[in-house]
Amino acid sequence: MRSEKIMELEYTDLRNAVYKKLEEMILSGEIKPKEKILENELAKKLGVSRTPIREALNKLEQKNLVVRIPHKGTYVREISLDEVEEIYIIRGLLEGNAVRIAATKISDDDLNELENILKKMKEALDKDDLEAFAVENEAFHNKITSYAGRLSLDLVANFRDRIARYRSSTTPYKERCEEAYKEHLEIFRAIKNKDPDSAEQAIIKHANNGLKKVKEILLRNSKLE
Repeated sequence: MRSEKIMELEYTDLRNAVYKKLEEMILSGEIKPKEKILENELAKKLGVSRTPIREALNKLEQKNLVVRIPHKGTYVREISLDEVEEIYIIRGLLEGNAVRIAATKISDDDLNELENILKKMKEALDKDDLEAFAVENEAFHNKITSYAGRLSLDLVANFRDRIARYRSSTTPYKERCEEAYKEHLEIFRAIKNKDPDSAEQAIIKHANNGLKKVKEILLRNSKLE
């Protein structure tokens, strides 16, 4: 009985690892929107059977990252312009509420943490390390959104994942990172000054600029097809 539990635990770990890997491959753009997912090739590449691959695809379908088409197969789901706009509107509302709370309740320790995150973002930009910038960007938003509670934090994280695959290491994305850094500084200053109105305006402006850039990427990609 004991050995069976160990095997079950090991399989659970494997299943989670396969799911995380496939999710990462989609969000990073390694598997691109509209691309067909070949279960046999993935299983061979990851060194696993098709069973955890299928289970992972079921979970990814629930997250709207893939779509199953009868008699054709499973494809990476492409996000529409309407969905992008909806995501950014809802995200703006959630983060707007969170930043208002943060501006009135944030602790000195959290202010210092946000300031340190901004320093790391600047260092990443100076080194052209856009992956490191993305990590610190996520940390910045998570810290602010955490003031609105766990549900808001989870929802914003899910929205961020949905659009992450449309970012790239191209020059336009580098320029957007530089703009985003300045927008983060505006958000931070408003929070530090305990000005909830300015903080909300700054984070909504940040979301709107992000929406504009993602829409540009989607439109450019559609013209290339």
